[in-house]
Amino acid sequence: MCGTQLYKSGILGVWFSIMTACSATVEPQTLEPEVLPPNHFSEMQIRSDFEALHEGLKNAHIDLYAHQEKDAYEDKYSEMLASFDGPQTLLHIQTEFQKFAAFGNVGHARIEF
Repeated sequence: MCGTQLYKSGILGVWFSIMTACSATVEPQTLEPEVLPPNHFSEMQIRSDFEALHEGLKNAHIDLYAHQEKDAYEDKYSEMLASFDGPQTLLHIQTEFQKFAAFGNVGHARIEF
């Protein structure tokens, strides 16, 4: 079939309509990585590491909730996770992670500088 026959049969017209609609709604995305100042980490990096810290604490302790109620611990986790809303320095991140590890009042849960 030539292009005219496809268009007349509706196949080309449907395809063209779909492609036009799709191209109008898709916005180009930049694939360039975010450039951060030295010694800074992105929100995504911080949150990923904080989630790993949270899981690590839960997996490493026989009774993580011995000195803090589970709900209080989870509320603190959610609150702190939400506070990582942009790039931050390593010192700030370490300090915040230490605060979270110390929240449980478990003597051997610490983060070294």
